[in-house]
Amino acid sequence: MPVTKSLNVQKNVIDSSVRKSVFYQIKEIWLYREIFIALAFRDIKARYKQSVLGLLWVIIQPIVTCLVFTIVFGYFVRVDSGDTPYPVFVFSGLLLWQFFSRNLGEGTGSLVANSAFINKIYFPRMGIPLIGLLASTVDFFLALVILFVLMIWFGVAFQPQIIFAPLIVLVTLSLSYAGALIFAPLNAIYRDVGMAIGYGTQFLMYLSPVIYPVSFLPENYHWLFDFNPVATLLDWMRWALIGTTLPSSRAFIVLGATAIVFLIIGRTVFRKLESTVVDRI
Repeated sequence: MPVTKSLNVQKNVIDSSVRKSVFYQIKEIWLYREIFIALAFRDIKARYKQSVLGLLWVIIQPIVTCLVFTIVFGYFVRVDSGDTPYPVFVFSGLLLWQFFSRNLGEGTGSLVANSAFINKIYFPRMGIPLIGLLASTVDFFLALVILFVLMIWFGVAFQPQIIFAPLIVLVTLSLSYAGALIFAPLNAIYRDVGMAIGYGTQFLMYLSPVIYPVSFLPENYHWLFDFNPVATLLDWMRWALIGTTLPSSRAFIVLGATAIVFLIIGRTVFRKLESTVVDRI
């Protein structure tokens, strides 16, 4: 009987939270920010706790990946990266790509990973996907230092538009958070979703200019990248960091529209499935 009563109370709390306005939910997430920040740092500590190299893995992973791509595509395939040395070009793309794909992957699995808290204490569950995003943001800025070292090593000048980098990071967070809001509750109900996201992001990487510039493909296909929001983010970040060509106005319109639409869809899906998720986890 006490268990039934507890579940009913939990369901009532969920039902009332579902009816809250967007602004109230944002305010509520902000009020509970200390919980999310604490959980994010818990994840960072747990990830590297029993590792000898610890946080150095944040740096090692993109460096090794960059080295492999440089050997394969820079020296054998000989991808033309223009005036930018290929290691700097590919690292600048990998930096943001791994940030986005990791955010989406960890955000998708966030409800399952934090299931122990969901049924015990109340806090705005729409903030749960932010936990992984906050943790990966720390990793992103650590890896960004390595990119700066590479730029100095290869003599690539820092650009004045680098001041836009925080805005690009924020937009990337918004897009990946929107995707996490859609897929996290679906993954909590159907675990296949998380595995599908892993394969999907790998496929998307080769459709985005991570290891090659847009100019590498025939000019007739360049317009297709305007409809790939991730490609726009990558080229936007490269413009800010190493001074490559800025994406077209159409690409920015598609990026902005995609982020807004996905956030609306994500909030709707999350609200609809929240009570079901609590029952399934």
